[in-house]
Order: sequence, then C-alpha cells, then structure tokens
Amino acid sequence: MMRNNNLHKKHASRSLRLLLIYILAGMFISACGGGISGTGDGGTPIVIGPENNTGVADSSETGADGNSLDATASPTESDQSSRSPDVSQLLPESLRLLIARNENVSSAQPLATQLNAFQQEVDLALQIADTVAGTSEENISDEFDTTIRYSLDNTETVIARSANAATSYLFSTSNERVIQVLQQDGNLNVRYLNRNLNSLLQATIDSRTDGTTIIEADLNQNGIPSYLKILSTASRTSIFGQHPTDTSIERQRELLDSSGNILAVQTCTAATQNCDIDSNWSNSDPATDTQFSTDITTIDIRLAVITSPVAPLPEGVNEAVLSKETLQSPTDEQIQCGIQRLTNTGETNTIRAFCFLPQPLGPTSLFSETLAGGEIFYQLLE
Repeated sequence: MMRNNNLHKKHASRSLRLLLIYILAGMFISACGGGISGTGDGGTPIVIGPENNTGVADSSETGADGNSLDATASPTESDQSSRSPDVSQLLPESLRLLIARNENVSSAQPLATQLNAFQQEVDLALQIADTVAGTSEENISDEFDTTIRYSLDNTETVIARSANAATSYLFSTSNERVIQVLQQDGNLNVRYLNRNLNSLLQATIDSRTDGTTIIEADLNQNGIPSYLKILSTASRTSIFGQHPTDTSIERQRELLDSSGNILAVQTCTAATQNCDIDSNWSNSDPATDTQFSTDITTIDIRLAVITSPVAPLPEGVNEAVLSKETLQSPTDEQIQCGIQRLTNTGETNTIRAFCFLPQPLGPTSLFSETLAGGEIFYQLLE
C-alpha cells in the first residue's frame, strides 16, 4: 500500500505540473498573438455545433457558466466557486485523514486513496477547462443545456451542464486514466480507470446538507475486487467491506472517529456464519453492534431510492457495462453504466449499477468487462 501511495503522490504531482505548463503555454500563445486547438487567431473559439456548422469564429460563444471560452481568459473567484460537477464533498474528512495514517488494516484505505486521486484529477480537468477554448456540441442528454469539448495534450474532455447547474457531467480520457462523473439530485456517480495502477473504481456518493455522506463503491485494484458501503458523519464513520462475490473471504466492518482513528474492527465469514447476526462477528460489543446495525440500515434505505437500470447477467459474469448501442467494443465515452454482481449473505445475488448519464439511457448494449494489465476488455453479451 505504501507503494500505491507513492505512485499517487507522483501522479498528483505530475498532474499539477502539467496544469502549470498548460496555463503558462496559454499565456505565451496569447502574448505571441497565436491560437491553440479549438480557437481562431488570437484565441476566439471556433464553434462547430448544431447552431453553427460553418467553422466560422463566433466571438459571442460562451461556456456553460456564461463566461467566454477564450483561451486567454482568466478564471475568476466566482468561476472557481461555481464549477460543476462539484467534487468538494467527494471524500469525507475521516477517510482523508485515514489515508495519511496509512492504516492498512482498514478495508477502506485503497478506496480512500483512489477517491482522493480521482478528486484531484477532476479538479485538474475543470481548472484546465477554465484556461482553454472548447467547441460547443449537440447535447449528450436532454438533461443538459450546454455540452463543451476540448482536446489538449492527448487528453479529450467533455463537460455538460444544465442551465441551473442541478445536473452536470464530466468525461475525460488520456493514456493514463479515464474519469467520468455525473452530478444529479445531490448524488455523485463516478468511474475512474487508472491504467498506471491497474485499478477501476465505480462509486455513488450521496452527501446531505446535514453533513452525512453515504458511499457505495466497487473497486478492482490489481485484480483484487472489493465492495464497500460507508456512512460518515461529523463524529464517526462506519465502513462495511466485502468481496463482491466470494463469500469465503471475510467481511469486515469498522468504526472510525472524526480524525480517522480506527475505533473498532470486526470480521465475519458469510460462507460459515450468518453475518446478519451480530454475535457471529469477531470482537462483538453491544454498543458498537448497535451503531453498525443503525448505520447499515440507514445506508440501505438511502441507496434503495437511487434508481438505476438493472441488467440480468449470465452465469459466471460478475462485472459488466451498459453502453450506447453497438456491436463493437465500446469506447470509454460510450459507457453509460458500470454493473457489479453482489453476493449477499445466504447466497442471494443482486445487481448493482453505477450510471454516469441521466436516465433514461435509450438503446443500450451489454458487455462483460475484464480489467487486466491496466486495460479493459469487453465481450458482447446476448
């Protein structure tokens, strides 16, 4: 895990250096009177879209937040505060502090590290969007009023937003990673493929105004899958982790304080025990058991109201995606939902979906998904 942390620090550092290079490059180009990809001479965006398909520079074109897409424009404080999707509440403070403690005993340590890296990647993509010009496109969903695309240094990024910022979407792909995030109805659905770390994260994050955050996450890191449910408040964080489908692997539940200290760790093996019974968990304690019981009930009630399509999976297929309808392997941008089979206590199978575009999705194709060597392979399921 220390190796992974070091890799993340290097990756974040490289990303920040790239941001500075991009900004300085934009300033230099502006000073020389030149243009960059997606602009006319002097940085005025060339708009290619349903309202203007002539390729003529349109100086009146604005971004999703109403500001000019001119590459020489500097983001204001209001730009920074109104960015969407907003991932500032993505990672509860207790999990952020858990990363610094490097508590390998926690089943949430790899997830927290990945969410932290994902948050930095999204912030970087949005900062770059403030400094470069993009082109308007036909909206990718009826939920959006603007859709902007920009390409820079082998990175392709799409940002879509509704006029009232209630719904927003970000897609960005490069040789190193793919990020997707949908913000809607107070929820964040995220997907993060980190090719350098051979890791795929999919998660739903529900942050409430009362300071409560609920996370449902599916993580495959170097071929080791895990499924987690987390409830975090200002005073505590409850974590429930398990292998998604192998009941012979111990389940684990943990209690953290607000500083990321691990207060309790309990384990149970569903293959030999009924993990719905508190006494079958190691280190069972009445007070802690009550807290765990209350928190998992709260999590399940909240997750139950998040609607998403359920696709039946053939026997033996545990990971899949829904994509725009195609017979070929889907591109990263065509993926609309990630799907995970989950085996519960008593061998009951459920299908969980993490969707990155608003519903309804329209015609879709279902593919099995296999992560290996930092790449993903797909097979069409009939």
